[in-house]
Amino acid sequence: DRASISVGQLHYQTKGFRPNNDQTHNVYNAFMQYAVTPKFNVQAEFRRRESEHGDLFQDFDPQIFNPNLRREINEYVARAGARYALSQNQDLLFSGKYLDRSEKISRNADFTRLYGFQTEAQHLFRSKHFNSVLGGGVYRLDNDVYRNNVYMYSNFLLLKNLTATLGLSHDDSKIAFDEDVKKRTSKLSPKIGV
Repeated sequence: DRASISVGQLHYQTKGFRPNNDQTHNVYNAFMQYAVTPKFNVQAEFRRRESEHGDLFQDFDPQIFNPNLRREINEYVARAGARYALSQNQDLLFSGKYLDRSEKISRNADFTRLYGFQTEAQHLFRSKHFNSVLGGGVYRLDNDVYRNNVYMYSNFLLLKNLTATLGLSHDDSKIAFDEDVKKRTSKLSPKIGV
């Protein structure tokens, strides 16, 4: 009726073409979408990934590789989204995602962990000779990395096969490489195209 559900699993395994070139990947996925009303839809997704592999670096000489390099990845991703049709030619979109990823490399006995979230929202407008996208997003990762952005793009149909695009975006981000080194950027970017 108004609901759809999907469940899937991917398994990939290979021994590779030389020693310690093996890979094993398992991905599990569940997705649900529901039409609350004809104008309002929601969706949710959960994904789990388990990967393990040896030295995958490919050099010109296949005999050059690290026989002891091993890497393990465990990742969880949860995502939710929504779409609301304001009218026949306008939509509001929302998407939120949470990520929790741990990784272990053989030369480092400890797991490194990354976790964070990303949210985005958009307003879409469509007409015969003009359409626009207005949106923004917030991205946070381990309190050391963040990115905020807002943008607006407008497309104007000048002739049957000629469209002009005007846009403006602002990005504000910070990356912390370690306790003492932090890089922050804030940039306004105009855009024009035909």
